[in-house]
Amino acid sequence: TTRRGRSKKDGAFLIIDAEKLTVLYEGRDSREWISDCKFSPDGRFLVATGADQQIFIWDVSTGETVYHRRTESPCFLACWGAINEPQKGSRYPSYQLCATFDSQVLSHTMSFDIKTMSYTLSTEAMQFPPSGLQRKYMCGLVRGDFLLTGTAAGDMCVFSIKNGVFRSSLPVCNNGVTSITPCGDFLYVAGGDGRIKAVKGNDAHWDVLAENILEVGVMALTASADGAELIAATRNGKMWRLLSSDLTATLQSASHTGEVTDVAFGPSSDQVCTVSDTGEVTLTDLSDYMPVCMATRSEEHTSELQSP
Repeated sequence: TTRRGRSKKDGAFLIIDAEKLTVLYEGRDSREWISDCKFSPDGRFLVATGADQQIFIWDVSTGETVYHRRTESPCFLACWGAINEPQKGSRYPSYQLCATFDSQVLSHTMSFDIKTMSYTLSTEAMQFPPSGLQRKYMCGLVRGDFLLTGTAAGDMCVFSIKNGVFRSSLPVCNNGVTSITPCGDFLYVAGGDGRIKAVKGNDAHWDVLAENILEVGVMALTASADGAELIAATRNGKMWRLLSSDLTATLQSASHTGEVTDVAFGPSSDQVCTVSDTGEVTLTDLSDYMPVCMATRSEEHTSELQSP
């Protein structure tokens, strides 16, 4: 699809043409910032969850609100699953949707009701172990019949959608799982402590095949179209390329995480020094726009001077 959903902190969501970078549609049903938004696998519907404890599902082609519900607590994650073929006598497919809350993980089936001529949701709650499992789910995806979620506790939880039950938990990192990315038969899981793991398995059986630790926490992780590489964005404004085979990392680019307050050249025009209001000082080689060296202090930098 050439469409891409993006949320805004003022409660609006934008549908953008990824090729032309033009806004196709803007919706403002939520009053507060939107925490998650995803297209259905066929691109027909868009689900969004927000800080105002509401879930919206829109028909992308018409902009119509297909489903709206206010929940008891904020929904942190919504994941589309499989699309089921239309039942006999109907031409409308049904959709699988999973959503996570503070103490609940719900599995929804969105099917078309002939009586009301609209889509409706039926809901089942996932069953947890008798001892309980209190987690905040930060990211996740549906893979086959299983929902895989990354938690703030640093583990990856596995739920069986078919049986509606928690299956297993895999420890990943120490500062929350921030991203789970599928690539072929593997899953790449990134954490807030900079740890990235390549895992393979199913249900309750998972093996860690490769691991690497970047210098700071990973904010986002995605795989290339051919599956040969991964791109990881870290909290200090750096972008890393990693080989999917062994997770060898190479710095691709770096930028300031705060507002740049000053720029200065030295005796050579091949290098430039920049500072930001977050205390970052970076010396950049302009031949390849890569940092020669970087330093960070807690105090704010407002100006700089390079000696000859």
